[in-house]
Amino acid sequence: MCIRDSYYEEELSVPAESNVGIWTGPSELHKDAPIIICTYEILLIQLNQNPTFFDGCSHLILDEIHSLSTDRGHVLESILTHSYLPSLSIVGLSGTIPNKRELAEMLGRCNEKPTHVIGMPKRPITLNLFIDHPELATKTKPFYPISKEGSFEETTWKRVTALKELPKHVSWKHKMIDLVYRLKNHDKFPAMIVAFSCNQLNQFGFDLSMDLLETKKQKHWVHRAFARIQKKVTKEDFELFVYLKQLALRGICVHHSQQPQLYLEILPELVKRGSIKVILCTSTLSTGIDLPVKTVVVSNVRMPSKNGFQAIPAALLHQIFGRAGRPGMETEGNVILLLWTETRRVMKELLETKPVNVQGKGQLTVQRLLHGNCLLYTSDAADDSLRVDLGGRRII
Repeated sequence: MCIRDSYYEEELSVPAESNVGIWTGPSELHKDAPIIICTYEILLIQLNQNPTFFDGCSHLILDEIHSLSTDRGHVLESILTHSYLPSLSIVGLSGTIPNKRELAEMLGRCNEKPTHVIGMPKRPITLNLFIDHPELATKTKPFYPISKEGSFEETTWKRVTALKELPKHVSWKHKMIDLVYRLKNHDKFPAMIVAFSCNQLNQFGFDLSMDLLETKKQKHWVHRAFARIQKKVTKEDFELFVYLKQLALRGICVHHSQQPQLYLEILPELVKRGSIKVILCTSTLSTGIDLPVKTVVVSNVRMPSKNGFQAIPAALLHQIFGRAGRPGMETEGNVILLLWTETRRVMKELLETKPVNVQGKGQLTVQRLLHGNCLLYTSDAADDSLRVDLGGRRII
């Protein structure tokens, strides 16, 4: 007789009668559930095409509301100014809005509802920043502390700026392997290593040949998750997942936009189960998905653009930092900056740059005029704000 451990009977999948549904375009699960998690784009499409979508809905919770200032901001702005929304209570979530009271007042005027600012005066989980460089490492402290709760010392930076660049003959492969072993030996897992190139992340996955999973239970959840994927795809298509499964069985995953959607969907649960120790990802995962980790490693502070490589926006860098520290599990989060290239001056400027004010794009469309709402302002100056009189109602 074979006696099976209790964990073999537990499933990763969402229960059939779940109260939570997911709707992201490629993924649709329990769309009739009382609580729906969806993207901004899905929400806007339903607002425009399905007048009954919000029937019976009392609250709309918008995460990362500071996205108003980004290229994606016009989508969020269209949602906030939609004519169907005044009947709802809107909750906006963010950790990086310096002008929160101003934004709350603008949203209140737009939707003609009382608006309140609720939050904590500081981050509930302490954030510790470290530099990784061989000259600063010791056996007891492999990563050099440069900041705690946002305070920096000039003497620390003087030592950092005096460091020599690592010899070019030392490959990234050997440096990454050494880094992961140090993360493991000093209790820094799970860790998220952020890069801004899909090809670079794929190469990191090839380079990390170690096995980070120590128990049969951890590997079991990987087998179980990929077995579910295998049931949903053809035998030929599953060949795309074979290498990804081999990585996951060693506690490593690679998350970026070019990966299969079914693979991306199982990763958050595997991380929570303890079956993924190292997440190699782009900034999209680190800012857009509820996947906190103990440690965030930033491989570089420059990212590719149309005009070559440039420093990443300070707001994006701080959002990446926000993944460090698991609520309810730790009181501190760790951010490690890899000082392997000549970026220390850029890094100091980014770390000391405060988040910029959040405001809307002020893009006026025929649809928004017909809905009778328009948000925020078209420029930084209040005198230049767009004012339209439509049916006796002022639109700002």
